[in-house]
Amino acid sequence: MNLERIAYLVLGLVTLAWLGLAILETDLGSTEAVLGWATVGGFALLLFKALRDRAASAEDRHYDQSVEK
Repeated sequence: MNLERIAYLVLGLVTLAWLGLAILETDLGSTEAVLGWATVGGFALLLFKALRDRAASAEDRHYDQSVEK
């Protein structure tokens, strides 16, 4: 496992911890909480799509392996 994957793993775990704390501290019935969680959910979906597209792109993989070095 390379350093980049370890960094993503650590960031993912820390993000889950922060989200868990945020859920525990939020009054889930309020309007602000619903709007806030909808916003967080939207950003999470965009991040997931960007990471999935990046992982599936053969062109990016080729660039990382041959051109960048």
